[in-house]
Amino acid sequence: MSIVAAVVVCALAARAQTQAPPATAKIASIEVSGSKKFTNAQVAQASGLKVGDVVGKEELQAAANRLAALGTFGGVNYRFTTDAAGIHLTFEVSESTGVPVIFDNFPWFRDEELAAALQHAVGYFDGTAPAQGAQLDAMSEALLNLLPSHGIHGQVTHALVEWPDGGQVMQFSVEGNPVLVQAVEFSDPMAAKSLQVTAQLSEVVGHPYSRLTMALYAFEEVRAAYLGAGYLKVSFGAPTATLVASTSGGRADSVRAFLPIKLGPQYHFGGITWTGNVAYSVTSLNTMVPFSTGVLVDGNKIQGTWNAIARSYGHIGYMEALLDPTATLDDAAEKVSYRVEVKEGPQYKMGDLIISGLSLDGEKKLRTAWTLSQGSVFDQTYFDDFITKIAKPTPTIYGNIPVHYEKVGQLLRRNEDKHTVDVLIDFQ
Repeated sequence: MSIVAAVVVCALAARAQTQAPPATAKIASIEVSGSKKFTNAQVAQASGLKVGDVVGKEELQAAANRLAALGTFGGVNYRFTTDAAGIHLTFEVSESTGVPVIFDNFPWFRDEELAAALQHAVGYFDGTAPAQGAQLDAMSEALLNLLPSHGIHGQVTHALVEWPDGGQVMQFSVEGNPVLVQAVEFSDPMAAKSLQVTAQLSEVVGHPYSRLTMALYAFEEVRAAYLGAGYLKVSFGAPTATLVASTSGGRADSVRAFLPIKLGPQYHFGGITWTGNVAYSVTSLNTMVPFSTGVLVDGNKIQGTWNAIARSYGHIGYMEALLDPTATLDDAAEKVSYRVEVKEGPQYKMGDLIISGLSLDGEKKLRTAWTLSQGSVFDQTYFDDFITKIAKPTPTIYGNIPVHYEKVGQLLRRNEDKHTVDVLIDFQ
């Protein structure tokens, strides 16, 4: 079978050697250099050329362009020699790095069947696909040709998508034949008992089956429950689906989805080593950490801890403070320790308070309510609370002065040289 089902002109131009071939000549041989996946015969067939063809420069360039258009090769060049037998042609290729393939909603087939169909269609399939190119169309067509064997009629599409836990995958999907999720089962019993997990089952149950949707649910809901219980390495296998017969006796129209869960150790808190901190002492920083040595680490709260400490730095004027935590996981001891580098940045002072959109009397009242004086340490927390307080006109701020506005715009304008912050508040 051919490794290409459609040919398009590719922007990645294949380059030939500078020596021009004869006006026309017969191809005596075709070889390939640089491909570990495909045989000479497969690449030659994909190029559209065969031994015995009479070709010239245009035909050779077009053949190289067809190979480049596949997406399988990151670069395609060709070279040749001529003798009495004709042209001895060599394609020099570099194979591109593929992305993992996900069969998103093919519950009628085992993954092995789908992989075999692609192997047959493209000559080589290792679980990956090019990120772009005509070979993707050939792969979609091969999967489409399988559908009638199960009475399925629809379209097969492909798309490069982000997988929830990071990285891109090539997603092949069937359109036009949705199969609904009847129920979800888990390999670990804790998931089925977790209110956090079961409360969000409506995100997948009753909806069309999709491995991507299941993976999103696993990453956002199931993972959060396990992180909260100290399973910091929890991960998930590929979701699978079992067809459930229709109550009307027709073709199966729903599935029971199954989510494999890999737990890993349940980690306990082993402490934090702080570096780079000056404004806060180690003792002060440790008091902001809601864990004591030996307790189970809530993987959701630990990230919130770093964010809360960064916000606390804003309370004392360090508006650019960043925390860079590195976790060290000791699986044998089931312990996690952290090394946190603190990048405090400069301390900012209060600059000007600029108010627009209020009457003179209203502005006077507002300035009286604002107690952060010019030149004092800027307090991000105070600013946030103040903006919340003035979201709507209130007698607490304005007394009996009639003040009307619908929304409040706000901006913090930093002076990087003087390390001051001007507060701009606009009433509309």
